[in-house]
Amino acid sequence: MSLRGDVCVVTGACGFLGKRLVRLLLEEEETAEIRLLDKHVPQQVLQSLEDCRGGTKLSAFEGDIRDSDFVRKACRGATNVFHTASMIDVLESVEYSEIYGVNVKGTQLLLEACLHENVMSFIYTSTIEVVGPNPRGDPM
Repeated sequence: MSLRGDVCVVTGACGFLGKRLVRLLLEEEETAEIRLLDKHVPQQVLQSLEDCRGGTKLSAFEGDIRDSDFVRKACRGATNVFHTASMIDVLESVEYSEIYGVNVKGTQLLLEACLHENVMSFIYTSTIEVVGPNPRGDPM
């Protein structure tokens, strides 16, 4: 997939997967811009990416994926959206409504923004439990 001249949005850009994806996208020499969308984009994350960005513009979009105006603004003019943002709760300490709001409603709003802003591609990474719990530890 050529990213020549593309504007890429990475949701969850400061998470485990998102940061690695941004680094891989920066290796694409002709990517015009990468938008880091997350609830908070620490300055040290931006600084760590500066060394490998080449001519690619890096933009931080801090906000809530459940905010339709914020999501539309981040997607405006974008070519590709890589959706890695999600909320996980391994300790079962987060309210279900919060998880649902981020993982389901946030994804829905993002898809609607992509349609509204004519984004060409939407890549969704799903969740860590896509096949369900594995209490016996069987290989997947």
